[in-house]
Amino acid sequence: RKKAKKDNQDQGSEKRQKIEDGGVKRISFHSQSSWPAKFPPYLHFTIGKENTESQQAINRIASLTRLNPKIFNVCGTKDKRGVTFQRVSVFKFLAERIEHLNSVLPQNIRIGDFSYEKYSLRLGSLYGNHFKIILRKIANSEEEITSAFSSLRDKGFVNYFGMQRFGSSAQIPTYAVGVQILKEDWKEAANLILQPRENDHSDAAKALKDFITSGDIDSALERISYSMVAEKSVLIGLKKYGSKAYLNAITNIPKNLRTMYLHSFQSLIWNKLVTKRLEIYGNKVVIGDLVCDNNINDQLNNNDKQQQQEKIEEVNDESSLLLEETGVAAGSGEGIEEEIDGNDFSGFSNIHLITNEEECKKYSISDVVFPLFGSQVKYPEHSVNKVEYSKLVESFGVSFDKVTNSSKVDQFSLPGGYRKIICFPENLDFQIIKYNDENENLVQSDLDILNGGKLIKNDNSNDGNLTAVKVSFTLRSSCYATMC
Repeated sequence: RKKAKKDNQDQGSEKRQKIEDGGVKRISFHSQSSWPAKFPPYLHFTIGKENTESQQAINRIASLTRLNPKIFNVCGTKDKRGVTFQRVSVFKFLAERIEHLNSVLPQNIRIGDFSYEKYSLRLGSLYGNHFKIILRKIANSEEEITSAFSSLRDKGFVNYFGMQRFGSSAQIPTYAVGVQILKEDWKEAANLILQPRENDHSDAAKALKDFITSGDIDSALERISYSMVAEKSVLIGLKKYGSKAYLNAITNIPKNLRTMYLHSFQSLIWNKLVTKRLEIYGNKVVIGDLVCDNNINDQLNNNDKQQQQEKIEEVNDESSLLLEETGVAAGSGEGIEEEIDGNDFSGFSNIHLITNEEECKKYSISDVVFPLFGSQVKYPEHSVNKVEYSKLVESFGVSFDKVTNSSKVDQFSLPGGYRKIICFPENLDFQIIKYNDENENLVQSDLDILNGGKLIKNDNSNDGNLTAVKVSFTLRSSCYATMC
């Protein structure tokens, strides 16, 4: 078996030759024997993007290098709407093979800051995110502005899951698909994913409408956008396994996207019950609350981390790394790890139930956590308890007992997790700016600088009829700036 594996690797390396395409050298994976011994095995680099989803940007880079997007790993997904920067890791790929891509990438995507490291990035392994935000046309006085940001710094905000968690369509929110998956109504889940969004008049939306009418999968696949990963995956699954093989079609969706539907429903339940808890008990620790002493980094022991790293390396070594002819680009780390966020964690050793008044005094509201429902979590033991979770989940037609025990389909099981109910922004700073032109750029991003944009004059001038606030702060991972 070892000899056969080596023969396959040798054959694969012969296929992974330099390909000249439009002046771009498309060179992919280095085998174990050819990787320079002086370099650690992981290339890390920063990707900057504007008005582009993280996976779309990675897919562009993967396409140019003829690599499978699966081997690009990130700590999380950045919002499409904004200028964002994040680190990316890739297994055994030389910087010299990728650093020239800025000359062929669109101006809204840039890469740089290369380094070699011993470890791969993992979903949720980041400390947090730093934000710079401009709030325009502020009608409040300077005193009110100062008071508001002082309150945010000192009291924090409710750590709700943001609207990004629930999708951009009010017609079919992300959690609605998750509900159907948990009900094991695979047909309805597939239909919701393929349902064209209201007021979407694009050719891709028309293609989905035509498919619903005609059932012509090939025509739909030719016309929908490459970025419509879920829709394309379902269609390919139906084509491959049969027009009524809805479960297979759903499981054909990349795992990180597939589980997003379930996480969205968990998030909805969490938001609603945390609201109820705060309405009843306010910002104080009470008997029956759950608290956590340590952050997520203490939840995973070294053995867990080593096992996850070995899984990543195993997949990178043995998986086919050339872009497959499926038309679907899987998310980074697909099938390797479950999502773990800094405020959503699955460790149980540090979760403690408050049982007396002395403990209430020992902890603060910043220590209180609430569970995302699942099979391996504790629940509060006050009025917002497991019974309340069960009632709310079952109001959507989902069996609480069934989903919190086990699923017939393992990839849809829900172990659950915990999330702090209050979030405190770190390193919060703000500046009041006066301006006149509504379209004036009041902050300059690194992407602007990289693309040769003009420097913004920052003279703290008080001239101007309009008021804006430039605010910067850091949030731990999985906290939403839109919820501040």
